[in-house]
Amino acid sequence: MDLIGAAFPQELVTNERFHSMAKETAKASYVGKRLDLAREADSRAMRDEDGFKSLVSCEETSGRCLYENTKTIHPHIKFVIASNNDLNFAHPDIAIYERLVVIRFTQVISESQKDMDLEKRLLIERDHIFSAAIDTLKDLINSKYDFHMSKDAIAYLAHKRMELNSSREYLKDETELIETGTVSSVKLFASYCSWCKKNDLPPVGRNTFRSEILAYSTQILPGKISDPGSIVRGYKGIRLKEETHPP
Repeated sequence: MDLIGAAFPQELVTNERFHSMAKETAKASYVGKRLDLAREADSRAMRDEDGFKSLVSCEETSGRCLYENTKTIHPHIKFVIASNNDLNFAHPDIAIYERLVVIRFTQVISESQKDMDLEKRLLIERDHIFSAAIDTLKDLINSKYDFHMSKDAIAYLAHKRMELNSSREYLKDETELIETGTVSSVKLFASYCSWCKKNDLPPVGRNTFRSEILAYSTQILPGKISDPGSIVRGYKGIRLKEETHPP
């Protein structure tokens, strides 16, 4: 973070905390700035996701200085956020994760290997480091700003997207739509919970799951179905893949 900040005149750098960066007073402070270095993100949630998306996309937004009226601003600023925690959004969506470039730091450095002078040595070489970065700018532009995230980072974002709608991902993976298909509500929900456990995902509640099943396809209809030995509540027009291709 210090190395990145050293590439900019300090009057162009700010240090707004992640959870408050989309507040109107914070947004007003970004005018004329080029870099925000947020050195930690705690467990508090970002509650203005629309403001966050506008900021990171350099779109027009609204902001105000303390004791002043709200005005339209057009900040041109990039955000670098370092955290030991996942970024916590009150209402996350796909558009948020599409705006993130993630660098995962997964390697643990032992005490004997720590270089306490690393920052000082890197700062001495900063002109060469940033010259090398500028040399890659043309390729970055030609790639439509594809930062080539690591496989680990890509998998992390894929998992975050899956968390947004685990029921839809489950239905795509484990069920198939077929006019003659049926499955009981209890069996389908139990299968979904088992799938979530295998994929380390938090399951939604029964009522939410029911709503998302019916929103998945107009072919799926709730109703009473035949189950071995009884009539139970379930769904028509859908069945589990495991029943189509048993082991």
